[in-house]
Amino acid sequence: MKCGVVKAVKRMVGTACVPLQNGTNTVLQALLSPGRRTGALRAPILTSDKSPVMLLNELRPGIKYECLSESGEPYAKFTMGVNIDDETFEGTASRRGVTEIVSTAVAVKETERLRNFLVNDDSVAIMVEPFLIQFQSDAPLAPFLYEALISLMKSLMKRFVKSDKLDAARSLLELDIFNETNLLNAKYVDLGYATREAIRKTKGVSEKEILLFRQDCKTCLQKLCAKLLERSPLKYKLTKAISFLDPTVAVLKSTRSERLKSTLEIVLANNWITGVAADLVDRQFNSPSKKLGKAAAAKSALAKLYNLSFSPFSTPLQPARTPSTPSSVDQMVLPQVLADHISRLVVNKFQVLIENHPTHSRRKVLAGIVMTTGLQMDDATVISVATGTKCINGEHMSERGASLNDTHAEIIARRCLCDYLYSQLEMHMNPDLVGQSIFVLREDKKGYKLRENVKFHLFINTAPCGDARIFSPHEAATQEDSLDKHPNRKARGQLRTKIESGEGTIPVKSSDGIQTWDGVLQGQRLLTMSCSDKIARWNVVGVQGALLSHFVEPIYLESIVLGSLFHPSHMYRAVCGRIENTVQGLPPPYRLNKPLMSLITSPEVRQPGKAPNYSVNWTWSHSLEGPEIINSVTGKDERGMASRLSKQGMFSRFMNLVGRVNSRTNIGFGNCPRDYSDVKFLVQDYNMAKDQLVEAFQKAELGTWLKKPMEQDQFELPPQTQEAESPRHRLAQ
Repeated sequence: MKCGVVKAVKRMVGTACVPLQNGTNTVLQALLSPGRRTGALRAPILTSDKSPVMLLNELRPGIKYECLSESGEPYAKFTMGVNIDDETFEGTASRRGVTEIVSTAVAVKETERLRNFLVNDDSVAIMVEPFLIQFQSDAPLAPFLYEALISLMKSLMKRFVKSDKLDAARSLLELDIFNETNLLNAKYVDLGYATREAIRKTKGVSEKEILLFRQDCKTCLQKLCAKLLERSPLKYKLTKAISFLDPTVAVLKSTRSERLKSTLEIVLANNWITGVAADLVDRQFNSPSKKLGKAAAAKSALAKLYNLSFSPFSTPLQPARTPSTPSSVDQMVLPQVLADHISRLVVNKFQVLIENHPTHSRRKVLAGIVMTTGLQMDDATVISVATGTKCINGEHMSERGASLNDTHAEIIARRCLCDYLYSQLEMHMNPDLVGQSIFVLREDKKGYKLRENVKFHLFINTAPCGDARIFSPHEAATQEDSLDKHPNRKARGQLRTKIESGEGTIPVKSSDGIQTWDGVLQGQRLLTMSCSDKIARWNVVGVQGALLSHFVEPIYLESIVLGSLFHPSHMYRAVCGRIENTVQGLPPPYRLNKPLMSLITSPEVRQPGKAPNYSVNWTWSHSLEGPEIINSVTGKDERGMASRLSKQGMFSRFMNLVGRVNSRTNIGFGNCPRDYSDVKFLVQDYNMAKDQLVEAFQKAELGTWLKKPMEQDQFELPPQTQEAESPRHRLAQ
């Protein structure tokens, strides 16, 4: 009699067989099919107070007995048979009734034996079913697959494979599970507690029959494991490699690093990512310590699942409020999930942009501006991306507005935003494109304003240079230290300047005062206001600058997201708090803006080393042209040409709009000056707000705003620049 699993299930009778989907009742098929459940497989209880005929009739009502043969007198013998699931059970006796009982007894004995098979199959199904339900789907959790499959296979194999052979195997795929030298004797096969108990309760079973039963169970396990390994994901190197994301592996430093390395090698070999992206992943995943890595992961999960914020602003504020502390904590915190999303958008965009420019992938500071038009994550768009940490060398100053003075990342990102704003205004030169612009005409027809819900968010991977970065990060590691205990120190809030051809800032009181063109050319260092100071200015006069203020209302940042070095007291003071008590008389619609702030859950690690002498920038409106590379020393591109973000480039865009779109200042063809500085001077409310900003710093005794040599703004556009327009400009018309 064949006693395999499939045969055994087919021979089961009555309630001992639970039909599965599609009409099949094969346990093996159930085990290897996703989403199918074996149900409550239970055999009937056979009691000794009923005859075998009675039991069989209860189990299978309506079965028929047939007389297969009979012999004549004087010792008449009858051979009776009963057919169950296409298998005939026979019995021979001298009387027909006894024959029926004998054949029935044989059938019932087989039923008891099959019950034991089913108990064993049920115990195996309990092991396999959860794995199949979890991983045999259209979207399996791939990082968890390797460890789960290895655990399942070892649990099955240890039932019939020698432990020393299983432990010594380098790979389960290399272990021959049909080689008897690797396997346990049938007598020692682990059937599980339920099967052993079922065998113990089965009456009239010989040792030989039990051994045969064990052998059949062993064969069943062999075939099941072979089936699971036949097209096993273990054959693919990536299955094991990607498990570096499994938390049980992530805490094992050497194993995690080895599998991460394998993953990056595989995806690089298949050209799925660039080498730059691989380096970034390797650097970000291998946090300075397990503790920091786990903390970052936990923060991200809690922010996503429970909308919890881990912003330092959530710490208790000191009782006496100072310019270093916001009046309402809740109003200053950007939701953590949105902050992390903005960060990822900018970082991922930079990785994509730099794929074809590997020589310019190195950077210290990365910044970008993201625009949101709604509450959903899908409503966010990257508008600009920039890198850079240097300022122009004084001898390369341009008297035609062709050089960029400041190529710090956040400053370039803001200029990229201005480029984008020009492209949106240019849409109003074409009636067919007006509906696509982020600007709408003001009610009084004088200029434009942003559409409702359009907001801009600035991301910087570190605190802006200047006042926001003058603190010791390791001394602000606790909640108590996250507050500024010495808000009235003279160093707090001071205006500071960047140093030509160097990094870092110095207070303006340490500078030489007014800067002159000839003085800089003779060797005086060209000084530029720090990024903290410029962001503070944006929070008063807007990010659009003087030229665009002829056409649009002031535009303010909705939030600032930092990737590292975020101290709430210092950051708030730097960007708005230090002048909130002294700035007065701002002309409407100008105001003191207080942007939301947040630190991402996985802060970037400090990168010692010399900063590169180039700056990369990209704007949404120049998507087809790719990134622009600027030499930070000369302030021009690699060909020595003026950047599209230079004063000259912006002035050209401005002149293209004059007389073609509505203006807030009534500027037009007839009254528009040709000189750049004169055009800036005509925006009266903008200049008034700027003057009030400078006065506010002076009232707070924080220093005097330092200006560049005035000759830099006293230029006109070259004739060819005035006449020529880009293809995009012509299209807009």
